Amino acid sequence: RLERLDHIICLSCFTLIPNNQTCPICTKMYLPLFSHSHYHPHLDQIIIQFKFKGILSPSRVLIPEILTTFEKSLEQLEYEAIVPIPLHPRRRNKRGYNQSELLADEIATSVKKPVVNDLLLRVKHRPPQTSVAHKRRAKNVKDSFAVRREGSSPARVLLVDDVVTTGATVYEAVKVLQHEDIRVVGIIALGYGGRYEHDAE
Repeated sequence: RLERLDHIICLSCFTLIPNNQTCPICTKMYLPLFSHSHYHPHLDQIIIQFKFKGILSPSRVLIPEILTTFEKSLEQLEYEAIVPIPLHPRRRNKRGYNQSELLADEIATSVKKPVVNDLLLRVKHRPPQTSVAHKRRAKNVKDSFAVRREGSSPARVLLVDDVVTTGATVYEAVKVLQHEDIRVVGIIALGYGGRYEHDAE
């Protein structure tokens, strides 16, 4: 009953992109999102269980379906590593795990690429984005991330989060990484709850 997505979403211009194609509008600024489903019932309930109730099976069930749907497009990205969106240590310790790390581990098992959990850090503890009005989410997450530079870092990474709605969190992470010359070539999320403009077909 999930409202499945079979198009890529360009987070630069919110255009729906046919699988195995790139955005004709954004070209170099193209930021593709590969998502399993619209963030509507029943996915919202699944993700609540996943994030807060210790029900971890969504990573094992939904990630393989994303990888199968978008297999060729993901192969074309030529990324070196997988980077999960981090939780602040206080929130991670309370929850006991970071759901984005679990998703990243599931992806890594299939694509045989390393997960780098300590490259992107959450350095400010802020209210959860779900508790903040959409128009205030960019401000809420501003300056929340930092990059840890120890030794060599990957030049091209795939970013992983559980849900993308306004995109404020991933935009902030992309900005911080790219300031350090680390390019985010794509994002994988279980759900997408934002807008989109049109189909580029």
